[in-house]
Amino acid sequence: MKSEKLWMGLCAAVCMCAAVCASAALPRAWETLGDVTWTYSIGDHGAIVTAAYPATGALTVPATLGGHPVGGIRASAFSGCSALTSVTIPDSVTSIGDSAFSNCTSLASVTIGDSVASIGSYAFSDCASTLFDTESIPGVRLVDGWAVGTAGTLSGTLDLTGVRGIAGRAFFGCTNLTSVTIPDSVTSIGIEAFSRCNSLTNVTIPDSVTSIENYAFSGCSGLTNVTIPDSVTSIGWYAFAACDGLTSVTIPDSVTNLGWYAFADCYGLTNVTIGVSVTSLSVGAFSSCEGLTSVTIPDSVTSIAAFSGCTSLTNVTIPDSVTSIGSEAFSACDGLTSVTIPDSVTSIGYYAFAYCYRLTSLTIPDSVTDIGNRAFHSCSGLETLYAPASWKTKYVYGYFWSDYADVPSGCEIIYYTLPKTSTGVPYAWLEEQGLGDGTAEGYEAAAAADAANGAYKVWECYVAGLDPADPAARFTAEIGFTNGTPVVTWTPDLNEKGGKAARAYKVEGRPGMADEWGPTNAASRFFRVRVGLP
Repeated sequence: MKSEKLWMGLCAAVCMCAAVCASAALPRAWETLGDVTWTYSIGDHGAIVTAAYPATGALTVPATLGGHPVGGIRASAFSGCSALTSVTIPDSVTSIGDSAFSNCTSLASVTIGDSVASIGSYAFSDCASTLFDTESIPGVRLVDGWAVGTAGTLSGTLDLTGVRGIAGRAFFGCTNLTSVTIPDSVTSIGIEAFSRCNSLTNVTIPDSVTSIENYAFSGCSGLTNVTIPDSVTSIGWYAFAACDGLTSVTIPDSVTNLGWYAFADCYGLTNVTIGVSVTSLSVGAFSSCEGLTSVTIPDSVTSIAAFSGCTSLTNVTIPDSVTSIGSEAFSACDGLTSVTIPDSVTSIGYYAFAYCYRLTSLTIPDSVTDIGNRAFHSCSGLETLYAPASWKTKYVYGYFWSDYADVPSGCEIIYYTLPKTSTGVPYAWLEEQGLGDGTAEGYEAAAAADAANGAYKVWECYVAGLDPADPAARFTAEIGFTNGTPVVTWTPDLNEKGGKAARAYKVEGRPGMADEWGPTNAASRFFRVRVGLP
């Protein structure tokens, strides 16, 4: 069923690229050069050619139109131009759309400019047979050095040395291919280029490639290993979806764009390393990766919507760079028992933690202002939910927030109040007070010199995450020793609340600021109290 849903999604995406008859479109602009009138639209990459009248004989695409560099040829722009015999595409063009020259039955020669980085699916389908070079690489159709399709059945190992690029769907459904070598002349692997090559076990991607397009290797269920080079900056939608054989993936630091469902339904995937340039773990990027047991999210990430259906994921640490937990981010992670939401998060999307049956306790930080519909739907194991005191009167679209988020009826909601923190670490404040120089060494010296007049109190406030300059926010944790065992007392008291422990703590010490934290001992002069939920 999951594979069926994946391919239904694929078909829908392909259908969205359906050809539009250029002659029926209303052009946004046009220009007549010689005997030919060119129509075009203006995009991010300059002028995009939509049609030419008449499109007959030998045609040279201009390098500029209306003063704009010609950056692309639109999907189906020349489809069905049966009198077109040759085309020259200038170096300004970077992309050629789906079916751009399909069914040009007289087209026998195409010159493709050096700047073209991507050619869409079926760009040259049903053109004159003389257009294609099928001898340089047996079984492969080449147009001016670009692999655009197959000529017969390919099997075993495919060496693409010498090709300039790989067009969309070039090797779609080549079920007998087992290995592919891609040369360093290739900069982009086209949409669905190797999709559904389910016998493919090994592919070598050179460090010339900067983009792996949508669905490029989707459905390659036999693929057991893939190395993504650190030249790649973009991994497209569903690029490796349903690659059941993959067990480990490293996304290099060069990648800035990770597409929706990029590794969805990779059931065998157990380990993922995410590079530090990824800012968004996009919708479903690792959804239904049922073997994934843990993941380290780098500090570069600001939004997460990626892990729905990761049933083996047991705990998640979300870095404090994250501001948004998106819709269905962890839905149906029914093995998830622990998740810490940092106070950088401002929004939790709909169904974000739905169906997380084993999640027993969760704290919503007071930074969160938006909660999504059914965020905790069917979290039947949720016993305690900590929410900001301001949420006692919070309503969302006319519903009390806990009803809107579908908090289970048996879950106890504990509302908490935290003092506002305006100073994260005391160094700057100490410097303002003339205590220390804003460095660890300066702080240590200030604390040693001012032990009786507030420096240690500042340290205690720092431990509690409070502003030492605000008397109303004062919180003290006094460390005493009973038979050599550290005992912590709090002001105000946080040890007991409602007859049960409200905080758990661990005391660590070190002789100086430059030393490592460890068990407390007689040499300890600085102490750290780690406070958490029990």
